[in-house]
Amino acid sequence: MSNQTPGRTSFWTSFAGVVTAVAGLLSALVAAGALIFQIVGKDDAPAPAPQPEARSTTSAPSSGPTSGPTSGSSPAGDPGQPLWHGQLRFDNNGIDFDTTPPTRELSPSIDIHDGDFFQIVAYNSSNKVARWTGAGAPGARDCSDLLAAQGDRVGKFAQGQIYCVRTGGGRVVAVKFLDAKQGGGSQIDATVWLDPAA
Repeated sequence: MSNQTPGRTSFWTSFAGVVTAVAGLLSALVAAGALIFQIVGKDDAPAPAPQPEARSTTSAPSSGPTSGPTSGSSPAGDPGQPLWHGQLRFDNNGIDFDTTPPTRELSPSIDIHDGDFFQIVAYNSSNKVARWTGAGAPGARDCSDLLAAQGDRVGKFAQGQIYCVRTGGGRVVAVKFLDAKQGGGSQIDATVWLDPAA
C-alpha cells in the first residue's frame, strides 16, 4: 500500500525535487574533482627549489655608480668594496654619507647639500667635492686621489655628471646626477667607500 495521498506526486518527481537532486549531484562531482586534483597534483608537482638564506648585506659592483635602483652594504673592513650603493634624493637638507645607509636629515653631520644655482656644496671644512671627468665611473682610489688634488668646497653640477665627495668620517663617495633640478632636489646614484687615503 502506498504512503502517497491520491492526487499528490512525490517531491523528487516534482520540478523542485529534480533541481535539488541535480544541484546535489553537481556539488558532489565538484568536491570529488577537487579532491582528485589535490591528490594527483601533489604527486606531479615539482618540489619547490630551496630558497637562499636572506642576507642582511649585499655588495654593489666596485666599478662605481650605476643607474640601477639596488642598494645594499658590505663589510666595513674591505676598502675595495663599497660600503653602500643606491639612489637618493639630493636637496638642500643634505646627505650624511657617514651613516649606512646614508641619511637625509638636516643636521651638523651632513656632508653635502644642494646650494643655489645647481651647486653641490661641502657642508664642513673637512668635506670636499671634485668633479670626475675621467673615462667611466671612478673607484675609491680614483675619488681619493682626485679629491686630494682638486678638492673644493663648491661645484656646479649638471645631469649625468659625477662628483667625488670626501666625508667628515673617512669615506669617499661617487655621486652621479641622474637628473638636475634647482631647488626641488635631484635624483642621484651614490657609491660609498672607505677612503683609501684615510
